Amino acid sequence: MTENPSQHQQPLPPPYPYPYPYPPDPEEQDGVSLLDYWKVLVKWKYLIIAITLSTVIGSVVGALKSTPIYRAHVLLSPIEEDSEGGLSALASRYSGLAAMAGITIPNRGGIKKSDESLAILQSRSFISKFIQDENLMPLLFEDTWDNEKGKWTVGSIPTKGMAFSLFSSIVNMSTDRQTGLVTLTVDWKDSVLVAEWANKLIKKLNFYVKDKRVAEVNKNMEFLQKQLSSTNIAENRAILYDLIESNTKTIMLANVTDEFAFKVLDPAFVPEGRIKPKRKMIVMFGLFIGLGMGVGLAFLLNYVQDLRVSEKEKGKRKK
Repeated sequence: MTENPSQHQQPLPPPYPYPYPYPPDPEEQDGVSLLDYWKVLVKWKYLIIAITLSTVIGSVVGALKSTPIYRAHVLLSPIEEDSEGGLSALASRYSGLAAMAGITIPNRGGIKKSDESLAILQSRSFISKFIQDENLMPLLFEDTWDNEKGKWTVGSIPTKGMAFSLFSSIVNMSTDRQTGLVTLTVDWKDSVLVAEWANKLIKKLNFYVKDKRVAEVNKNMEFLQKQLSSTNIAENRAILYDLIESNTKTIMLANVTDEFAFKVLDPAFVPEGRIKPKRKMIVMFGLFIGLGMGVGLAFLLNYVQDLRVSEKEKGKRKK
C-alpha cells in the first residue's frame, strides 16, 4: 500500500489578518474608555480652568452692571354697572314700552364696564395724558435729558409716540378668570417710582372714568328732560321720571366715591427686591457655558494633536 504524500504535509497557516507585517497598537485596537476622557481633561485642565474663570468673571461683571428692575403690584376689584343702578338696567326694562310710546332711551350697549376701563387704561390718550401730567418724559428718557440745562441733548428729543410705547411696555394687567380680580403691575428701575406710578395710574383711571361717566349721564339727563317737556302722556312721563331718577343716583354715587371703576383691594408698596437681573442664575449660566466651552476646546485641541502625531508616525513607517 502506497503512502499518500499529502498526509505528511504540514497544514498551511491562515492568511495574515493584518495588512502590515506588525500587529496593531493595542491602544488603537481597543475602544476609548472613560479613563481616556479623564486623561484629556487632566492634560488640558489649565485651559479649561482659564476659560471657565473668564466666563464666570464676565458674567459677574455683567450681572453687577445690569440695571435692576423692580415690580409693584396693585390688586383691583372691578365695579360693574349694575352696582351703580345705572341706565342700562332701566333701558332693558323699559325698552319695549318706551318704543311703543315713541321714546328713544340712550343705551351704553353690552360692553362690561371693567373691560371698558381696562381698555381706557391701555389707550394712547390716557397714557399720554398721564405721562404729561406727571412730567415723566425726563424720567423715561433720562439718558438723553440734561438735568443741569433742563433740556434734551441735541438730536435726541423723544416723541410722544416713543414715550407711549415705552410706558406701555412696563405696565401690564392680568385678570383672574375665577374671581374676576385684576392685577396691575409696573416694572421700572426705581423701586419708589414703580409703587407711585402703579397707585397713581389707578387713582387717575378712576377719576377719568368717573368724569367720563358723569358727562355721559349729564348728556342723558338733558335728553330725558327734553323728552319730559315734550310729552303729557302719564305713562311716558312715569318712564322718564324713573330714568331721570336712575341717572341722578349715578351722579350721586360718583360724587361720594373716588373708586368708580376699580376698588383697590391691595395698593402697591415699594418692592424690597428686584425681579431682574437674577444675578445668581447669570453667574451659574456663565459657569456652565465656560465649562462647556473649555471642555469642548480641550477635546478639539487634543484631537488635532493626536491627528498630527498619527500622521508623523505613518510617515516614519513608510520610510
